[in-house]
Amino acid sequence: MAYPPTYPPILSAASDSACECGSERPAPNASFTRMDSMSFGAFGSVGCVDASAALNTMARAGFIPHMETVPRRTFLFLTMLCLLPAVFFNFTFSAIGAGAACVGWSRQYAELVDAVANALGSFVLFLYLFDVERWNGPLSGTLRALCAATVFAACATLVLFTAGNYPYGSLCLFVASLPVYLVGIKFVFYEHEKTRHFVAWLTGPLFLVGLVLIFTWTLWTSLKEGKNEWNSVSRLKYSTQAGCVPDFSRRPECRDFAVFNSTGEETTCFYLGSVDQGSEERKAVIYDVDVSPSCEPSCFSVFDSCIHAFILWVWPLMSGMAMLFLSFICAFFWRKTVDSPTAFATVWIFLFLAMWVLASVAGFGAGLTEGLTAFILALLVGTVAMILITFNQPKYRISMWKKIENKYGQYLDYARSLFIITYLPIFCLYLVLSFVNQRIRCLQWAFRRSCYCITDSKHSEWNGWFTETTSGHVKAILKNWHLSKLCTWAINWGIVFMTVAVLVTQFTTLFLSWLIEKTEVMNNWKVTLIFSLAAIVMFLLPPVPGVPIYLTAGIVLVNACMEEYGLVGSILYTILVSFILKLTASAMQQKIIGEHLSHDVSIRQYVGINSQMMRTTKLILSDPGVTKEKIFILIGGPDWPTSVLCGIMKLDFFPLMLGTLPVIFLITPTVLSGTFIFLSALPLTDEGLEPYPWAKTAGSLSVAMSAIVQGASMLLAAYYIERSVHDREDELQRIEIDEAVHKADQLVLEKNCHYYRNIAWAYLPLWAKVILVVALLNMVLSCYIVQLFSRNCFVEYEITFSIEEHLGGNALNLIRPLGWIALGMFTFACIALYIFEVYAAKAALSVSKCLLGVPIIGISVNEIVYFPDQERDLEHQRSKASIHSGDGT
Repeated sequence: MAYPPTYPPILSAASDSACECGSERPAPNASFTRMDSMSFGAFGSVGCVDASAALNTMARAGFIPHMETVPRRTFLFLTMLCLLPAVFFNFTFSAIGAGAACVGWSRQYAELVDAVANALGSFVLFLYLFDVERWNGPLSGTLRALCAATVFAACATLVLFTAGNYPYGSLCLFVASLPVYLVGIKFVFYEHEKTRHFVAWLTGPLFLVGLVLIFTWTLWTSLKEGKNEWNSVSRLKYSTQAGCVPDFSRRPECRDFAVFNSTGEETTCFYLGSVDQGSEERKAVIYDVDVSPSCEPSCFSVFDSCIHAFILWVWPLMSGMAMLFLSFICAFFWRKTVDSPTAFATVWIFLFLAMWVLASVAGFGAGLTEGLTAFILALLVGTVAMILITFNQPKYRISMWKKIENKYGQYLDYARSLFIITYLPIFCLYLVLSFVNQRIRCLQWAFRRSCYCITDSKHSEWNGWFTETTSGHVKAILKNWHLSKLCTWAINWGIVFMTVAVLVTQFTTLFLSWLIEKTEVMNNWKVTLIFSLAAIVMFLLPPVPGVPIYLTAGIVLVNACMEEYGLVGSILYTILVSFILKLTASAMQQKIIGEHLSHDVSIRQYVGINSQMMRTTKLILSDPGVTKEKIFILIGGPDWPTSVLCGIMKLDFFPLMLGTLPVIFLITPTVLSGTFIFLSALPLTDEGLEPYPWAKTAGSLSVAMSAIVQGASMLLAAYYIERSVHDREDELQRIEIDEAVHKADQLVLEKNCHYYRNIAWAYLPLWAKVILVVALLNMVLSCYIVQLFSRNCFVEYEITFSIEEHLGGNALNLIRPLGWIALGMFTFACIALYIFEVYAAKAALSVSKCLLGVPIIGISVNEIVYFPDQERDLEHQRSKASIHSGDGT
């Protein structure tokens, strides 16, 4: 790639070019060779060959991103620019810097949040309605730049002022604004370079800065003899500095009654103090039983709603992970990967899998899960912003869309229906704003006509209800989208989301906490038996992941066995029991459920046994021996679907069991996470100290490790399936097609053609349209309420809580009034969808009876093309079906 000679000396390729091993230094403005690994010239040439081979292998395996080769000085300059916002944000918002003081300071200005938010919203609305992008004149560019700077400054101010209530807001601001900052560097220093190429250069600097941040945080937590570890001392220190207010509503006995009775001020019965330990003093949490006889370590739960401390402590680690994630995003723009949307699809797969992992570890801490969810959503916003800015030119957008259609065209309806359930309220707001914007434009046009005597009134730009851009979007949707089909699919997406967000996340945690409470006083053998039976039942339920089960085992079994086996022995025993339970459940899922279902053609058809993905999975799992591809699919896939599908495909049992053995690497950190939760809640020693002060730090790291193992396994499973589709195409062709399923697919395809033709929006009666729209709106609202107002829908409940203590002895108290409203809307949407589908099935059946087997010329978005005489018969049958359905027969 050529570097223009107009660059400043520090960025010039002529003075310091990147070199490959054994090659000469290229001439100025020469094109540089692109490699599948890091820019080794940026790090020096020592061990270049060995490093190149190792990093190439790691890049191809997906462990590190593919990187551009850039000049050494350019690499260092970009690394410095990437490091600047990381240093600033970490110093301002993390515990390494002045983060605690910043949060405490922000609470003083909390009353200004509404004013700043209203002013920011009004200003952005003004810019949109009055078409800031269409301003022209000598100062238009300067004004747009000032407006953009004003919006960014207001957003930063708003995040600062809300840091007291939303501690993860600063992290989200960093992640969402970093891509905009990085692309802005290009327009300042590299304005002559293509944006796509420049973004690809950022892969190496971002990866290096991410590693530096993670290494710095790891080093910081290990310094000062563990004083920076995550434990009760650091938690209380950061919570106090951040100004967190303890919540005594459920633990009133944890007040300092001496202060409360005299002044009415609510303070905790515990505080930070110094404790003699041999020849030195160290900080410790002192639980003063003189001011409250019930003062004990469990009183720390009064700070459960304060996640400021953990966010402050983990801020550098999360920012480093964000840098690493964005480095993989930048690798998407690399010349060898930009020709295929596979890398982009991998990013979306990672985000969905990350949400699944969050559902799995939700029992560890409600506040932690909420913060991680916001972090992932911010990553998504930042990713979309970078891609939109980079591919802003129409030719790039058109080219990318054509490639996506060619490769993933058959899956686009799934994406469209997901868009409907996710962005329908935002799209409706977009239509309202576009309508107002068009009215303002019409007024401006009328003013110009009256002032400048313009007689042309046919200007298409000012006609219509919406702006020209919005009208194009609406017309494309009406023309290319099968609305009734997509609405039903969108409702089904909502059912999936509510199942994961409510059934898996909330009620699985509730059941496991009840199990912990009931087995607390039993001996180890009874506990093992009861837990094993409950775990097997939960493993056999399709939506329940295995991670919460392993987490609970670390609490229940270690508590029951520690007295007899000791800490290490009880941990090893728990890991062994969890491992055996996983293998037993996998065997039952495969042999009892999967192989039994394999005899049913409709089941084989439902799972898509002839689809390319299933055939590829079968090919990989049928390989002899134990391969890494087989291991990642067996471990990375969801527990129930993966094992049952193996049974449906009638794969060999013992090789699959051998491939499942490495699941021990997922079970171990998850069991340890539960163990450390249990250890951190043990009572104090006789000296007033916590028996395991390192347990909270180890628990946080174990949760992160289990999430990384699970997420990486899922991602690698998807990667190997995608790669095998291309690399083993000949072997895939030799796999026999299931003829029974193939015939059933053809029959279903023909029936679906008639079905979707008859439920096309234009052919639906008014009452059916109303039913479908009402069902969709209720589902969308219920999902939004549960996601955006989770704390108002459900009581914050963790796996170590007690139903008796935290829910007043009634498990249904977990659901708050707003939660009941959301669940009621969800239930109504399901009933309305069922009514619509019953009507649609009957209407389609009356038509398809006479047309089943009739040749079809072709299928478009909203209709099927028949021969002319058959088309007339179809219209006659449809009119009869409409009359019958109107009569209720």
